[in-house]
Amino acid sequence: MIKVGEIQPNLHGLVHAWGLNDLQLLILRKMVMSGQLYSYENFKQLYFELKLRQNLVSSGAALSRSGAAFAVFRDSRCNEYFWTRTDNGGFLLKPHVTTAQGIHDIFVNGHLYAFECTSAIMIVCYYAILQSIDEATFNRLFPNLFIWNGYYDEDLALAKQPISAGLPGDIRYFKNPDHSPTNPEWQGENAVYLGNGAFFAHGIGIAPAQIIIQALNSKRRPGALQSAYLMNEAFFPNFKYLAQYDKEVVPTPNMRSTFSSLPLVIATVGSSTYIGM
Repeated sequence: MIKVGEIQPNLHGLVHAWGLNDLQLLILRKMVMSGQLYSYENFKQLYFELKLRQNLVSSGAALSRSGAAFAVFRDSRCNEYFWTRTDNGGFLLKPHVTTAQGIHDIFVNGHLYAFECTSAIMIVCYYAILQSIDEATFNRLFPNLFIWNGYYDEDLALAKQPISAGLPGDIRYFKNPDHSPTNPEWQGENAVYLGNGAFFAHGIGIAPAQIIIQALNSKRRPGALQSAYLMNEAFFPNFKYLAQYDKEVVPTPNMRSTFSSLPLVIATVGSSTYIGM
């Protein structure tokens, strides 16, 4: 269920005002049909969440195509024109480089980079935000960027909540409790949910949950009995907080639409979404 202030908006008004794409419509439908409450102070916060979730999905897919490799911290590498590799295997942005330039280069020259899955998730988040707000604001919010393990800039404002099904753009964690002591990097896998049952997991690729679980199970200790599993919680950038930095003008939907009493049907067939009344 969605609430904006004290209003429970009808889908007709949102769809007609915002011209949402297929993935955004799918996300909106899942929100409306969920037993979980999605509450917002204003319509801009809701619109921005739909936009940033779309960009989290596209950024995960883009990183999978970038050529960036998986590596543990001791074997990490980066483009040394843009980044300084630190002793702990992290990447520190060089002073002459803007944050937007540094993040963008990972997707353009991915073959020069190698990192583990937690850093991959941070990179996906930063790139998705760069696609969602103007570049000057992005550079101001995230100066002197350092990418390492679970470290992130406070303005990324990661939030966590328990979920049952989840939405595209969620960051999920596959836990591998019986991982091999000789492969601590496989104690779990961070992944971006892309929708339609697919996840992007750095080092594994784009795959359904069962394939990721099978990959983790192959890295368990001898005699292990407990399977890896997908945890029932999601992480994501704080959409409401970041919405204040989006300069796009968001039309206010007409909640008094003459169609508001008619049922809106949103059907998904394969990767396509269709709207009818």
